[in-house]
Amino acid sequence: MIRFILDSGDPQEFREITQLAKEKGTELWGATTNPSLIAKKAVEELQGKKITKEEAFSLQKELTLEILEIVPGAVSAEVYADEKTTATEMIEQGMQIATRHERVVVKLPTTIEGFKARTELRKQNIIINNTLGFHNNKFLQTESVLESALPAGRQAWPCFISPFVGRLDDIGENGMNLVRNGMKIKQTIQT
Repeated sequence: MIRFILDSGDPQEFREITQLAKEKGTELWGATTNPSLIAKKAVEELQGKKITKEEAFSLQKELTLEILEIVPGAVSAEVYADEKTTATEMIEQGMQIATRHERVVVKLPTTIEGFKARTELRKQNIIINNTLGFHNNKFLQTESVLESALPAGRQAWPCFISPFVGRLDDIGENGMNLVRNGMKIKQTIQT
């Protein structure tokens, strides 16, 4: 069975898509959120008022918990990071995010600091979703890090990779080529 994961920060969209999926004989299994989707939701709810990073983090927690009530599977919640965010900062956020619920997956950027954070969080048996993948070499790097950072007795769910298919399509590339090539890399590594 194919498992569908919706990329949104709006619980109402999850309710609507869940209903549509049921009508079509399938299921919306999980979710992924990101800071820009959470910020969009915050702007709507707060009618344009600027919010602090702490308020955004709190809103992300609230939305994540609400989405967990709607979908039966994993819900990814992303750390707040920019090009200056250190692995230590991502680890601290990731540890907080992971305590929200057993089905919460910590979403990290696929950067050097993100890989450092991933390695440490995996040692704590925390499931990770790597995002911001635009190139096939990111799949290869992520797979290598996945294999080297797995602790004994790991949880049942594997880690995730979230390539930016839509963003590639937006700039005139075929984003699905990234997925196809990434799957070939994964199959090659597994054989």
